[in-house]
Amino acid sequence: MVIDQQSVRYRVEPSITNGGKWAVVELHTRLPAIVEGVGLTSLSSREANDLVELMNSRERHANSATSNA
Repeated sequence: MVIDQQSVRYRVEPSITNGGKWAVVELHTRLPAIVEGVGLTSLSSREANDLVELMNSRERHANSATSNA
């Protein structure tokens, strides 16, 4: 996944684990993302990418709504 540093700062990104599965990790801490008490680990590549897209889309939407208020 290519991240355009000039536009939006992404909050999460996919990362492969030692076991060959994928996780969604916080961009700055590299720790697994937690959503409603569940760690986003042991995912397929597609699941991780879909979750990253969804979470980053929500983050961008929340940021744009805040800046437009």
